[in-house]
Amino acid sequence: MRSSLLFLFFICLFSANMQAQDLSITGQVFDTKLNQSLPFTQVAISNINSESGMSGTLTDDEGSFSIAVQQNSTYKIIIQYLGYETYEKLLNVTTENIDMGVIPLSPSAHNLQEVFVTAEKKSIGKENGNWVLYPDKLPEGGTNSAIELLSSIPSVSVDMEEEVSIRGRQASILIDGVKIDDQSELNQISPSSIAKIEVIQNPSAKYDANGSVINIQLKSPIQSRSSSKFRASVDHFGNHLENFSTNKKHNKWGGFFQANSNINEINTTINQLRKNLFPGNSPYIRQARDQWQKSNSQQARTGINYRPSEKHLFKIDGLWQNNQLDPDVNIFKELLNEEHILTKYTEQEQTFEKDKFTQQYRGQYIGKWDKQTLKVHSSYRSQKQYEDRLMSILNFDSKGKPISTLPAEKKDDINLTVEKFQGKLDYERELNDKVSLEGGADWSLEKHTQNSIQEKYNHSEQDWIMVPSKTFDYQYKNNSSALYGIIDFKTKNWFVTVGSRLRYVDRSTNNARNEIVNQQHNSYLSVLPTFYAGRNWEHSDLSISYKKSQKLPRSGQLNSYKNDANPLNIHFGNPDLKPEKEHSLSLDYSIQKEKFQLGVALFHRMVKDVVMQEYYTHGDTLFRSFENMADLFVSGNEYTFNYKPTSWCRMNGSSTFYHQKFTGKGLALPKKQAWCYQFKIGSQFQLPKQVRMMVNYAYSSETLKTNGLKGELYNLDVALSKEFLDKKLKISLKGANLLDSKRQWTDVENLQFISRNKQHQESRRIILGMVYKWSHQNH
Repeated sequence: MRSSLLFLFFICLFSANMQAQDLSITGQVFDTKLNQSLPFTQVAISNINSESGMSGTLTDDEGSFSIAVQQNSTYKIIIQYLGYETYEKLLNVTTENIDMGVIPLSPSAHNLQEVFVTAEKKSIGKENGNWVLYPDKLPEGGTNSAIELLSSIPSVSVDMEEEVSIRGRQASILIDGVKIDDQSELNQISPSSIAKIEVIQNPSAKYDANGSVINIQLKSPIQSRSSSKFRASVDHFGNHLENFSTNKKHNKWGGFFQANSNINEINTTINQLRKNLFPGNSPYIRQARDQWQKSNSQQARTGINYRPSEKHLFKIDGLWQNNQLDPDVNIFKELLNEEHILTKYTEQEQTFEKDKFTQQYRGQYIGKWDKQTLKVHSSYRSQKQYEDRLMSILNFDSKGKPISTLPAEKKDDINLTVEKFQGKLDYERELNDKVSLEGGADWSLEKHTQNSIQEKYNHSEQDWIMVPSKTFDYQYKNNSSALYGIIDFKTKNWFVTVGSRLRYVDRSTNNARNEIVNQQHNSYLSVLPTFYAGRNWEHSDLSISYKKSQKLPRSGQLNSYKNDANPLNIHFGNPDLKPEKEHSLSLDYSIQKEKFQLGVALFHRMVKDVVMQEYYTHGDTLFRSFENMADLFVSGNEYTFNYKPTSWCRMNGSSTFYHQKFTGKGLALPKKQAWCYQFKIGSQFQLPKQVRMMVNYAYSSETLKTNGLKGELYNLDVALSKEFLDKKLKISLKGANLLDSKRQWTDVENLQFISRNKQHQESRRIILGMVYKWSHQNH
């Protein structure tokens, strides 16, 4: 009976992800000799009944494509792939979609020379209303992280702490459709392993996400042709990146291997001035923090796939990464009286040794039949992190005389183990030309185990002595499961999508310290509906969307252990945190022409139980924790464009205006509401002698965050590239952070103190990159 009710409930929840288009031409391109799909094949169409030019797209990593067309029109479709015969056909579109099925391409005796510029895979552009980025098409070869790629996409904002947000709200990031819970996982992705990044502003119930979605699609284990690629870059500081990748096909099998090595050094300076308002504390505290950090990472990724027939595809891949960080931190802290006269100062030195090893294994099955698709995904990720840190503190009086002749020394030994199992099932079925269904289920189990030991040096005994109050074991477990359903209904000009996600989350924490055990257990059952509807015309569309979502606290936000790596600023978590609950509404209008796309959006969000940082002082020490302190209201508008004024220039960009308002008690914010503005523009140029150029500029005004008021931030990057040796070799030159503008301040204010942090990251650099690729003979 219970299973029957659950099944009935699942069917009732069917909803749909809608696309604002009229009719479509779909198909899948195949190699007739090897019986394998051809991903990234150029598909171009032209309406012979109108004067509009040729437009196009590329097939996905399974060789499939979909192009929006108008009814009662005749189209000429041309399909090209290097080394294959051209496919051409006339199609009469009446009032129904056209599925061309499997389209065979035969290998050619000579290489094709024709290239449709309008059907090329752009580095940045819009597809189906969503911004997409293809890293392989970027002119620079010196990108070192996935964060750098995200920062170049319109509508996406990245601050100094590398928090990724869209429309003033932190974005949900997915890897191959599976959500990551910690954005630090982006550091485990090599840019060379990314095939495509897509920004989804109005995600359906299919996605376990709050706010907008950024889906990072990794390269498939099998490519259209056997090939190899070597990539390297170096900057004028000596930081360097090397990457080698190769893939091979044999009959119905295919596989790939990638190896990556990256060494990167960053210098960061943070200056803080804090004014204490409570009597008994030093009236003013001035602190200067200089941090030098060297990152040394190596990564290997390999995978195979097997396609027994046109309808079935199996994928398996694995990833191994080792990342070593060695930060050195020097802190100079001054205590001043009301007249800003120095009374005492402290010198502090910290050295860290961090070693993180990650391994991940994934399996995927994709089955496609007549008007239905099934996808099954499973993954396992294990992470082991070791951290040893040594700290030395010495206090001085105002004349520079040591108050204590012997420094206070301590060391910490921290071991962290993370395991995560994930599974996902997606099913799509087209009932007729007007109605389609989509449903699925996903689950995950995540476990964290952290062991920490702290010791202090006893100078009288000349020995290290364990500190029981700072020795603990932390256990975290998160079990999540969900069902979702989608119904998509569309007619000639109208479309409606209704969907919902039923999610159950069970979380527990266990923190044992000095014979004291703090246990916490919480469970949440949520129904998260979505709605999307609108109308489209020949060159424009209008839509309205609604989504309810929840954001769960992270593991680190729940850990109640007091982290005193910096004893001047101590932070810890709160195991009683509740999920943030969000209601979002968006009205979108877009225009699509041959040379430009323009989008306008009005949006409003209401977030309840916002998790914010709670600050208080004890003596001259600042403590930070987390609490569900506020409600947040955001209203604004966004403008996006993609414009190609000439055949050698393409421009894209976005601008977002929005108003933020926090309501609640005890908020550590200088002001509770603010108008914010973000602006981005990017240009791509095809210069003479086959030289490509890309320019990206981004600006963000001051913004209210959960940890304070953030100051403005802007950045300028310029890159050039040129191909040699019949496009086998690409040389690039990139100027990153040319304005030396990675500077941002943060203001915090409550009843106890007023504080301002100024952070500067020395990341201006010139990067020389090289990519060499060659093909192998298929068998």
